[in-house]
Amino acid sequence: GSTGLFTYSTNENAYVICRNLPSTVATWLISPILTNMPTSRIFITVNFTTNCFYAGCRRKLKVNYLVNKNFSNDATDKTIINYQEREDAKPDIIAYNDLPVPKQLQRIRLNPRSPESYNLQILLTDQFGCPTVSSVKIWYIECPRIQRDDAVFTNTQTADHKVVATATCLQLLGIVVSHNPATMICNRNGTWTNFNNTCPCFQGQERVNGICSDCRPGYYKNQISTAKCSTCPFPLTTLYPGSHACYCNKNRILRGNTCSNYSCVVSTFVRYDSARLRWSNVISDIADSTRYNVSFKCVNNCNGCKNMIQTDFNETDTIFMNLCMGAIYQISIIPVVVVITDRKQIELQKDPCKTLTITTLGGEPTDAPINVDAVPVSNSSNVSISWGPPPNNLGAPIEGYTI
Repeated sequence: GSTGLFTYSTNENAYVICRNLPSTVATWLISPILTNMPTSRIFITVNFTTNCFYAGCRRKLKVNYLVNKNFSNDATDKTIINYQEREDAKPDIIAYNDLPVPKQLQRIRLNPRSPESYNLQILLTDQFGCPTVSSVKIWYIECPRIQRDDAVFTNTQTADHKVVATATCLQLLGIVVSHNPATMICNRNGTWTNFNNTCPCFQGQERVNGICSDCRPGYYKNQISTAKCSTCPFPLTTLYPGSHACYCNKNRILRGNTCSNYSCVVSTFVRYDSARLRWSNVISDIADSTRYNVSFKCVNNCNGCKNMIQTDFNETDTIFMNLCMGAIYQISIIPVVVVITDRKQIELQKDPCKTLTITTLGGEPTDAPINVDAVPVSNSSNVSISWGPPPNNLGAPIEGYTI
């Protein structure tokens, strides 16, 4: 679109550049100073009519401009562009048609030292042409900010040639990754064409109809790139959409590119009201870590007993407390393979690596009392008996003895 810098327009009292002066003397119409010009290519349109009825009239209007100068201080640095009413002297674009047959001045090509920061002043002059000026517009053309898919192009200045603009990839904000930027052509008339989206998609995504979409089931992608998702090699598969890797089924783990069986070696130490478990770790080639869910389920002699599930074990050692005495429990140790991708953390719960049963102790001491002694009581028919507690009762409290 076009962006205006200065506009003079009136329907009444149009400015007439005409004075009863010799033909060698010019009459001027001077614009304000335009500061901090944002472009090196500007356009000017002047709508005017000509009343050429004086001797020596040359039927022409001149446009002059000063770059980083001031007309009142330095009138020598003027570049003159003549409008000669020729068919081959067409402006770049058709602008303001305020009058039935407007006359339009040519594009002004500027070459300032610093196009991003310079001042400009436009000067219209005539020598006995007596033009009546109804409007003046000075503007530049830029391609406006635009978003296509996930690529954002900022306002881009036009030039005499096509400008190749590069975009910011929204998906990569805050991420440093090497890639070829998306491009689009900014044309001389301020329109965009030739969009080429080379913004990469994340792991587990490919571009479909311009949008980064999750890989289909059975397909994966393991890097940020513009590549398409690939098919998982047999016997691997994906367990969720947008997978960045291929996995084994729930009853297998990946070891050396092979889906293998797995198990845990478990040791137990059981008391009447608690049980300690230790088990070997399950290691997968794709796992960043492995956690465990351990469940206790009472299956016999369960009066008043509660089932328990403990989760998120990062270690392979735990103690279950407050168990029922003499109860039978079924225990399952379930690995959870944790995979961290660029977008999220994936938790793959596998089948149990070990299922076993334990029986808590019933509370009966396993040893007899020790140091039993019976001594007659003098002058009495009584006997004094003494003993010590069993050396091993697995921590169960002794509530009494039967003699």
